[in-house]
Amino acid sequence: MFGHFGDQTVTDHYLVRTKIRQGISRVNEGIYTRSRKWDVTKLQNPKIKNKNEKNIAQKINETDPSPDMELERDNLKNIINDVVYDEAGIRINTKYAGWFDEDCRKAIKAKNEARKKSITRDTRTNWE
Repeated sequence: MFGHFGDQTVTDHYLVRTKIRQGISRVNEGIYTRSRKWDVTKLQNPKIKNKNEKNIAQKINETDPSPDMELERDNLKNIINDVVYDEAGIRINTKYAGWFDEDCRKAIKAKNEARKKSITRDTRTNWE
């Protein structure tokens, strides 16, 4: 904001001029969740592969076909994800296994909690 004297310099009134910046509010954005990754090494085993194919075919035959293609696609996706996830499990990230231990996890968890606490505090910058 900038203050300027009005037409007459005798008065104590100011003419105020401002610059307004518009921005998109990020207050109500959704939380991103990572997709679960399968342990693909287990799926390469021929016995497990055949078992999964049979289970998927069985569950597909149990469901009623839908005239809506989007609903049918979602059903098929859910069937495949459920069957394979039950058999394969989640891939464990071993990239940082040598040095990333429980102390690092605790430190990062404490840092993330402190950040969430500071973000949730009502300040002017959080509302812009």
